[in-house]
Amino acid sequence: MAADPDPVAGGTGSAQFGILGPLEVSRSGCMVPLGGPRQRAVLALLLLEANRVVSMDRLAEDVWGGHPPDGWVTTLQTYVFHLRRALDPDRARGAAGDILVTRGRGYLLRVSREQLDAALFQDGFTAGRAALEAGRYAEAADRLRQALELWRSQVLADLADYARQRRGADDPGRQRPRRDRQRAKWRVGRQRRRRHGEAD
Repeated sequence: MAADPDPVAGGTGSAQFGILGPLEVSRSGCMVPLGGPRQRAVLALLLLEANRVVSMDRLAEDVWGGHPPDGWVTTLQTYVFHLRRALDPDRARGAAGDILVTRGRGYLLRVSREQLDAALFQDGFTAGRAALEAGRYAEAADRLRQALELWRSQVLADLADYARQRRGADDPGRQRPRRDRQRAKWRVGRQRRRRHGEAD
C-alpha cells in the first residue's frame, strides 16, 4: 500500500490521485492523460512511495520486470519528462519541477494526504476504528462506509503486468474495515431495538 503522504509545500496543487482501482489522476474534475502502461507504471510506483525517493534502478527493476532494456535510463527519463508535463502543465519550460522532483539518481513525487485515495482510506479507517472503540457506532459505520467507497477495484488494476511487486494486495486492505463496519451496523441496530423495547 502507499506510503503515508504528508502535506508538502509546493505539492501537486488541486490534482487528485487514485490507486485503489485503475491508476487515475484528475485536476478540477478532469482526467489527466498519463501515457502508456510503462509510463503509468512509473507514476504508480512513485505514488506507492509518495514523498520518498525512489531510485532509477528500482523503477527500472519493477517497470521492466527485472530485465530493463538497453537505453533504459533515457527511456525512464523520457517517461518522467512527460509525467512532469502532465502533472504540472503550468511549469515553465526548463524550470525545475516541484511536484515530481529529481533527487540524485532517483525521483520523488510530492503528494499530500488529501490528494491520494489510499491515504484518505487509511485516515477514514483509523477514524472509524476510533469511533467504534469509543461506542459511537453510527459514526463508525458512516466513516467506514465512506472509506470503503474509495475502493473502485483492485489496487492499480490496470497495471497488473507492471509494478507487480509493489502494488500490494486487494483484499487485506478491505477485509478488516468491512468487518468493523458490519460490527458497527449491528451495534446500531441493537441500540435501536433496545430503544424500542425489542429483544435482541
